[in-house]
Formats: sequence, C-alpha cells, structure tokens
Amino acid sequence: MRYIFFALLLILSLHSLSLADKVKDFEIDGMSIGDSLIEYKSLNEIEKAVKNKMMYPDSNFAVIVFNPNKPQPYDYIEIIYDINNKEYIIDALTGLVNYPNRYDECKKNKKNISDEFKLMFINAEIYENESPHYYFPDSIVDQIDFYPKSGGFVRVSCTDWSEKLFKENEWVDNLKVSIGSAKFSAFLN
Repeated sequence: MRYIFFALLLILSLHSLSLADKVKDFEIDGMSIGDSLIEYKSLNEIEKAVKNKMMYPDSNFAVIVFNPNKPQPYDYIEIIYDINNKEYIIDALTGLVNYPNRYDECKKNKKNISDEFKLMFINAEIYENESPHYYFPDSIVDQIDFYPKSGGFVRVSCTDWSEKLFKENEWVDNLKVSIGSAKFSAFLN
C-alpha cells in the first residue's frame, strides 16, 4: 500500500509541472538543477562527499546521499555536483524509492511516471530499455530516458538487484527518478 501511495504522490507532483519543458523546471525535495548546493547543505557535508567519493571516482563529480524530510515520496535523495565549481551548482538530482522484492510493482509505477513525462516532453528523444546492469550483469535495470530539446535529461528506472548483491551490500530493488544537466548528461555519455 505504501508503494501505491508513493507512486500516486510522485505522479501528482509531476503533474503539477505539466507545463514545464526544461529539466531545470523540475524539483526534487525543493531542489533544482542549477541551484547552489550551499542553499541546502553545509560546507562540511559538501566537503565530506568529496572525501568519500565512491560514485564517479575518476571524475570531478561528487554525490551526497541523504534521507529527505518526511513526508516525501522518496526514501533517499542523491545530489551530484562538480567539485571544481566553487559555487557548488547542482548538476543532477535523484529521488529513490525502495521496492524490496517488488520489481514488477516498481515497473508498473515506472510506467505510470514515464507516461506523465511523455506528456510533458512531447518533442524529447526517448530511449527505453530493460537489460542487465552495466556494472553488475546479474542484476536488471528497466529504464526510460528523456532528452528534451532544451538540454539535460530525465530518467525513470527500476533496478532488480541480484540476491548476491542484496546479501553482500543489502541493496534493495528500487525506483529512481533522476534529472540532470546537459553537462552531467555529456559526462555520462
């Protein structure tokens, strides 16, 4: 029941932005692409993310992961920024909802959210795919990417982590809604 509520809340929050056609017009936990991270996190938290750089270790991008203030549709928020930018501009945001052993339910909610984005980004290039995870081929990712003409990207994905990764790392199947700048999109590609 909790997951249905979160999916509904996510869709309703996206629906309120139905006139938006730019990635930076979207918010996750009140933050948008192009905002300064200093408005939301302390310098200590920002510097700690640089010291503990696990994701994107061979790049200038650092990630801060935290539990958002409730009530939120997300269990975790990820903020990605370029450590060389001393204004600490946000380059990407991800909201994550856990779906422990509920991959099929996650995919249904992904489809509902994706259908809303299809209405918002009518002229976007869209790529959809379900395949083994890039780094962990025994896990599966079902994702849809939107590349609006205004730049940046939006991604909605479900990940079905393998039993091995769950046991070793306690990684739980999840739904992610991600937005990213053109700069971060270029880095990923």
